[in-house]
Amino acid sequence: MEIKKSILVRKNIRLSGIIIDMLILTILLISTFDAVSDSSPVKASAINIALQGTPNTDYELNGDLRSNGGIMPKTLYMVCSGGKFSASQADCVAGQWVDIEVVISADSHTFMNLTNMGNLSSSAFQEKRRARCTAKNSNTMDCIWESNFDINLFFSPSTNISSIERQSLTLHIEPTNNASPSLQQINISGDLIYQPSDYAVYNQGYTPDVLAYVNFYAKYNIVQSSFGTQTGPATGALPGRLNLNGNVATTVSLYPEQLDASFSKTEFSITSASKEFTGSGNNELLAEIYLNYGLQHCQPQTADSICGQILANANVSTSCGDHNITITTNMCNTGNDQCDSDETWKIAEIFGTWGRVNVDTICAITVLLPYE
Repeated sequence: MEIKKSILVRKNIRLSGIIIDMLILTILLISTFDAVSDSSPVKASAINIALQGTPNTDYELNGDLRSNGGIMPKTLYMVCSGGKFSASQADCVAGQWVDIEVVISADSHTFMNLTNMGNLSSSAFQEKRRARCTAKNSNTMDCIWESNFDINLFFSPSTNISSIERQSLTLHIEPTNNASPSLQQINISGDLIYQPSDYAVYNQGYTPDVLAYVNFYAKYNIVQSSFGTQTGPATGALPGRLNLNGNVATTVSLYPEQLDASFSKTEFSITSASKEFTGSGNNELLAEIYLNYGLQHCQPQTADSICGQILANANVSTSCGDHNITITTNMCNTGNDQCDSDETWKIAEIFGTWGRVNVDTICAITVLLPYE
């Protein structure tokens, strides 16, 4: 898709009493991106999110039972002394069994944090799964769970993220043999398209890796047993949290309607100005062009940020009807202090040189911004 925005700008320059009418400023944007909304300046998409569960140490359920560390453990260890369970004093023998329950939940304090982008607030939920663990010898129990967790997650906009355009995220948890689950065993996966803050434009590139992490609550209950162990909420040193994190490949897109240029470094969309000169001119400053994004200067905080890349690849061409004036364009995107001052959002400076002749012309300035 090609989007062209033309703004007529009149700048008057007087040479020996002759007024020169200029400029025509044309901003040409070339992109295949289809703008969604003028009010939402940035779109980021995190496609195929894959956040992995982090390891847990083994933990006690009560005085008789210890987990191998998994959120849904495949194995429990029997805490025995002298052939007896330490708390219930029943015999530690094969065939003893216990039913346990794990509860995964989220509340109003549960967020998915997208580093340098913002937070997403999780909707509240509570899901339970049960397992029967049966002793195969005097030391360990094998646990058979009724099913995996596959929880459809829903997030709402929060800090620095104005809206979510699309989401399809699932929390998957399955039983594990140890405390270090694989990505396939515990993960959040799916698609997410959201509106981040303008931070992305000034500080991030088009494809930043975003560190994402989220914590859910994990609680355990002992339902019943064959050996009289304490039932109810587990009383040992439990993990308490299910932690997931990982780097997410993200694509950031701009809305082209929000890109604009101005002859003023402080004001937006200044499209007319006038200057008067008397006599010949030698490399006189005629105009400065600045890049704006929405109602902010497109001021890069890093060289590889989106604003930085737009400025680095911007191109300005000038054509005047009267050949008695020579135009020089000084681009500000190649470093080496080629432009005056330190306004990092300046695109170019336009200079003119003329002799003691009458000049009456219109110059067309075209600014090309290859932004994606």
